[in-house]
Amino acid sequence: MTIADIKKNLTIGQVLEHYQIQVKNNSCCCPFHDDKTPSMQIFPDTHTVRCYSGNCSQSNKV
Repeated sequence: MTIADIKKNLTIGQVLEHYQIQVKNNSCCCPFHDDKTPSMQIFPDTHTVRCYSGNCSQSNKV
C-alpha cells in the first residue's frame, strides 16, 4: 500500500484513533507538545488538524 492509498482510504479520525488520541467535539489535546487542555481542532471534511496553542502551530493532513 502506498502513501497515496493510505491517504485515500483513511480519515483523520481513524488516524487519531490509531494513535489513541481522544477526540471530543472535533478537538483534542495536541500530541506535538505538552497540552493539558484541548488546543487542536480537527476538520473532518478536509482530513486536517490545526493546533491553536501559542507555542505550537502544527497544521497537518492525513
